[in-house]
Amino acid sequence: MLKKLKARLAYDSLRPPNHKGYIAYIKRKIRNKKVIPNRTLSIFINRYCNLNCYSCGALGMNPKPDETSIEEIELFLDLFKDYEPNSTVVITGGEPTMIDTAKLRKICALIHISGKKVGMLTNGYKLHPLTWFDYVNLDNHGVNAKDLVKWRVALKESGRWYEETDKTYHQDMRYAMLANITKGFRCNSLMQPLTLWKDVIYPCCNAMCVEWWINNDDVTRALRKAEWTIHNPDIVKTVWCWRETLPPEFYRLCTIKCWKHASKAKWRLIT
Repeated sequence: MLKKLKARLAYDSLRPPNHKGYIAYIKRKIRNKKVIPNRTLSIFINRYCNLNCYSCGALGMNPKPDETSIEEIELFLDLFKDYEPNSTVVITGGEPTMIDTAKLRKICALIHISGKKVGMLTNGYKLHPLTWFDYVNLDNHGVNAKDLVKWRVALKESGRWYEETDKTYHQDMRYAMLANITKGFRCNSLMQPLTLWKDVIYPCCNAMCVEWWINNDDVTRALRKAEWTIHNPDIVKTVWCWRETLPPEFYRLCTIKCWKHASKAKWRLIT
């Protein structure tokens, strides 16, 4: 009986009272914290991967093999063509090297044509010509260490800049979300980067992943209603006025449910 009660309370903790999100919304509106969109844009290019890591928020609880279309990316790049001319557009996923090779090449070309640099976050699944990218972030989960070797060798020989992120140990995101122990709206990842997924522009690279984990799209609907989409011709102005334009639903999500900085979360080895 006690176990059932604890399980029920834990489940309810995923749906906090609405007033908590609105309080965070009001605090952010009145605080004089200088947070502006940074120079990095991100395109969440696909939602499938050759790995199946328990910790992956990009796949979530019910992954669907979706992709952002070329048309959506073209419109996004056109709208942000004057947004920090030397900014970088990072291609991420899912695993971006799993999409059709011709499509990935075209996306890289479109980004370069728009006057921006191309970055990519990859687990090393498939090696592509390095001339497509200005830099590469190798995402090391331990289980894919061998796949990264060919990328590492090629990058060193080419002299291109790259970095490697070690994620062999990762926060247990189920635990982090149930325990409600994150920094939430004080997160320094807000607006870093702005991320395109389908037609919606998210104020961070993590918001849509949190929604997928909780099987909820309230924030996506709210962002569409607030015109945080590529269908808004004044989207850059909307972004720069984020204090006034971001909907309360987003603050409620990142205050209560985001695992980005769950300092007390359990850590598990990815196997």
